[in-house]
Amino acid sequence: MRLSELQITDDLGATYAPAWTFTVDGPPTASGGLTANPAYTGIAPNTQLLSGTDILAPVDSGTVAVQVTVNPGSFEGPYVNQGLAQANSVGGSQVDDTATSSVTFDLSGGVNAVFVTLDAET
Repeated sequence: MRLSELQITDDLGATYAPAWTFTVDGPPTASGGLTANPAYTGIAPNTQLLSGTDILAPVDSGTVAVQVTVNPGSFEGPYVNQGLAQANSVGGSQVDDTATSSVTFDLSGGVNAVFVTLDAET
């Protein structure tokens, strides 16, 4: 089915709340004809990874990635992150999917990349 108004929401502020600090290392990158949101910060209200105007045709797929540097402080984790992908079908129904990842750091810090993929099926 054809999907329109694609959006992926990822609230890194909630994910990394127990950490001392986290930094989004640059704007998200997108492939498969998706348009990344350059204003994404991972902190509300800027938790939308895409522009929200893209269309995904049957059998097409797209990927969005954002790289985050985390200083965990004394909390090694696990840090559980969840991305929510939403779109509208041809009939106007909203479809959604979630992707969850988890990471545990050593006390020296680390880098975590979050990947969410939304596939349109025929």
